[in-house]
Order: sequence, then C-alpha cells, then structure tokens
Amino acid sequence: MHFLALLLTLLGLLSPARASEQKIVYDLTLDGRVVGTRELVLTYVDPATPADVEARLVRSWTTVDAPLGRETVRYRSRGTSRNTDARTAFTVVTEEGGVTIEVQGRQLDDGSWATTITSRGRREAFTHRRLEVDLCTFDLVDPVRARRLAGRPSANVLLAETGQIVTGAVREERAAVTIGGQSVPVTRLTWSPPVGALSMAYTEDGLLVAYEAAFLGKTLQARARALPPPRDYGRIDTAIAPSLPPVEVESEPL
Repeated sequence: MHFLALLLTLLGLLSPARASEQKIVYDLTLDGRVVGTRELVLTYVDPATPADVEARLVRSWTTVDAPLGRETVRYRSRGTSRNTDARTAFTVVTEEGGVTIEVQGRQLDDGSWATTITSRGRREAFTHRRLEVDLCTFDLVDPVRARRLAGRPSANVLLAETGQIVTGAVREERAAVTIGGQSVPVTRLTWSPPVGALSMAYTEDGLLVAYEAAFLGKTLQARARALPPPRDYGRIDTAIAPSLPPVEVESEPL
C-alpha cells in the first residue's frame, strides 16, 4: 500500500474521531552550516468513544547533503508510526551512500517487539523480548511516549532507522533554547550509547524542539524554526492506556 493511501486508510478506520495536527520543521546544521532539513508532522486522533484511546500518527522526512572532504554525503529518510500510550508500530525507509534500507517494527501485546529489515534484496525478521527494548527512536519524537525516557538511569533503544538495539545512560536537566526568536524552557534528555550521544530538548507539552546527534564523526544540530500552534482539542495525558491491535505499516520506495 502506498504511503499516503495508508495514512488516509488509518484515519478513515478511526473515523468519526477528530484529528488535530502539529507540524515542526527543523534546520539541520553541521559545523555551523545548514546541511538539511527535517519535517515532523504529529496527527492526534481523538478517541471516538470513552472506551477508545488516543492514537498519534507521526510522519517524518529528513534530507541531508553534508560535505565530507571532496564528496557530499547524501542522506534521505522517510518514516511513519502509529502510536498509543501503550503501543508503537513504525516503518522507516533510509537511503545513505546509495544503499536503501527499510525497517518495520511493531510492539506486541506482551510488550515484545517484532521487526523486519529489508536491504539489498534480502529480508530478515527478528523478535525482541520486552526487557530488551525500552523505546524506539520514533517514541523519542512522540509527545507522550518520549516521557518514558525520563527517570531512567539507562535505556535500551531500538533504532528505527537500522533495526539495531543500543544501550546508553540517560541524563536529565532543565535548560532553555531559543526557538523562533523566543526563549523556551525545556527538559533536556541526553542518551549516551557508545555510538555517540543524542541530546533532546522537550517543551512542557512534550514537543521535541531541538536535538544534537552524532553524524559523520561530528555533531549534527537540529532546531525547530518555530513552535507549532497548540493542539486545538484535548490534552496530553501521560497515563498508560489500554493497547490497541497492532497495525501493519508499509512504505513505498524513495
């Protein structure tokens, strides 16, 4: 199923629930030079009945063209996930150095994870026990599920872009960042696996407005151009809600 058709189908299945959308555009810089952008769209689907739970559709597009010596590293990534407070299902297609990899993952009823990785015409399937994975990288951009990183001494994170599970220590601190010309108080969560630290700044509503990540042996910085308008209904609730049946997520080629 094509990417757009899938999203329309998901929204249709959840009708007549209402949806509210927030869009965040980040400028990506390396060595003080803008090398790309990331666009993040959060769609909140209000419960249709009191027995339902809120679902969040997260869509992400990343484009990077970074100089490396006499060459330019081309990185493209596009993904989507469907999240509830208790469950995540995602797919990500990434192209780097002429190699394309697709990773699909979904959390099962018992908290374990099932993933498939497709690259160079080869498809592999994996299962991971509940204690092996605390979050995936798509959780880190979800305003509700990202809060699960806070309060942990360390976290096992499933990298949605590669399918790997990486462990790192977690540090939390209060800070402020400038977004669109205004100072915004944030909670900064830094996750430090051996491959390089990932530092993320969240608003009180759980929105990721800035982050820093290891890239090409350097630090890639991302900062939102502006804060999105507030949600036009409901509120963020960090309580763990009953799970929904998993949804198979597919993608189209880049």
